Amino acid sequence: MKRNGNVEAASTVLLDEQAVAERLGVTRNCLAKWRCQGRGPAFIKIGRLVRYKPEAIEKFLDRRTVEPGR
Repeated sequence: MKRNGNVEAASTVLLDEQAVAERLGVTRNCLAKWRCQGRGPAFIKIGRLVRYKPEAIEKFLDRRTVEPGR
């Protein structure tokens, strides 16, 4: 983020694959497969690392919420 030409330190917490896999109840391999298929939660690539914003995981879960009677 830039503000008045100065770079502001981001305080965003990023989750690694293992943490997200545990949260979703799937394996890391499943997450990798979803990424390749464009089906999983939004992710960030930092070099070879894959990270997830907590809000991306919540959005992913919200999109899969099924209301009773539908």
